[in-house]
Amino acid sequence: MLCASRPLPAVHRAPAAPRSRGGARSAVVSPTTPAPLPLVERFWSKAAYLSHHSEVLGDALAFAAEAHDGQRRRSGEAFIVHPIEVAIILAGWRMDADAIVAGLLHDTVEDTDVTVEQIEGRFGAAAASIVAGVTDGAAVPASQSQRELLLAISRDWRVALLKLADRTH
Repeated sequence: MLCASRPLPAVHRAPAAPRSRGGARSAVVSPTTPAPLPLVERFWSKAAYLSHHSEVLGDALAFAAEAHDGQRRRSGEAFIVHPIEVAIILAGWRMDADAIVAGLLHDTVEDTDVTVEQIEGRFGAAAASIVAGVTDGAAVPASQSQRELLLAISRDWRVALLKLADRTH
């Protein structure tokens, strides 16, 4: 449950706009496919142990919601539900803030115009590296993708847990 002292989750207030590929801030818009409030509350409940990182977590939640705005899965569910569920799994494993941020952002590079460089600029090198580690390259043979994943895991074990959480949901 949300505490009275905790500000409204960033995904339910006007999010800070992600930067476009050119680096300029895009216009702030309300999500047309927002995350369901009970899911966001469950996220904040699971991530309560990271309360000292609530600003960056809220920023990542808002960034992912805006990046995935208008996207739906084949089931009709808002796309943002999946990254939040992945972040909830990671929070259940008591992962650090960088891993949770990466969980929220892990599909933005593959499915939106967001780049790893933008993630690094806004959320730091560690979160960006984890996201890059689970991002499949376009038109890359499966064997090369698997090698790249193993190399990413050898650099940061959190890549393996994010990939596992992603596959779990």
